Amino acid sequence: MKHMIFLMVVTLILLGALFSGSELRAQEHPGEHPGKAEKIKPDQVKEAILDYIRSDTKLKGDSFLIWDDKEQRVWNLDFSELHKKVMVLEDKTYFACVDFNAQVKQPDGSVKTATLDIDFWLEKGEDGNLKVSMIKIHKVGGVPRYKYEGDKIKQIKE
Repeated sequence: MKHMIFLMVVTLILLGALFSGSELRAQEHPGEHPGKAEKIKPDQVKEAILDYIRSDTKLKGDSFLIWDDKEQRVWNLDFSELHKKVMVLEDKTYFACVDFNAQVKQPDGSVKTATLDIDFWLEKGEDGNLKVSMIKIHKVGGVPRYKYEGDKIKQIKE
């Protein structure tokens, strides 16, 4: 009987040590286990946009090119400024604005600089990296083409 009680006590001690050890091991590596949401920092969103712009610009002959559905033309743009504000939308899409400049030939032959406000949306890819998912021309020369109602785009009618 003493031998059986001894075995039960030893078994309970070993089980207690085993389970408490596994809890400690899980706590040693916070953030490495599934189920914890990783927070994206604004600087990560900005860097992903800048990487996209640099890569795209290099591929297209040192200009950022964007198709304009409204004017049915391609804009040849030079990077100007990434806005400071980064937004997180309800569906975990990240959003920021970037200003670009374009040289626009006028009817009299002169050239003026037009500033375009381009909106970038990013999503977290399967590999965990932020990827640009959509790009739209928001403003040309300060004139908006659409506005936001919450997270939704509403076209401005002329």
